[in-house]
Amino acid sequence: MEDINRLLEKLNIDTKNGVLFYEVKVRGRVSGLEPPRAEYELKENIVLNGLMTDFICGNPNSKKFLHIKIIPVWSAWKNKPLMYELTIIYRENKEKLVEFLGNLDAFVKLFLEKIKHE
Repeated sequence: MEDINRLLEKLNIDTKNGVLFYEVKVRGRVSGLEPPRAEYELKENIVLNGLMTDFICGNPNSKKFLHIKIIPVWSAWKNKPLMYELTIIYRENKEKLVEFLGNLDAFVKLFLEKIKHE
């Protein structure tokens, strides 16, 4: 983090008084997942089935924001579970981001367990 602060100072960015977002973006693939589904009846005999793929907490214009997106990877081998791409964008203070990165596996497992039981 000190390297980042030195770089920002070199760019004449005031890290003490300015608005500075600390953000981490993580992308990976998961399998064995069944995202929550919803049905929307448009009219008689027309029902849309949808996957819940966006989970958002907070205002995207604030210093505290969490966005988790699940995108199905539409190709799969027979007899293998479907793959999903998981993207996490987390904006918080430096200390919480470092803690989040240290516990990333546990966070992802907890999130996947929660949505599995929805």
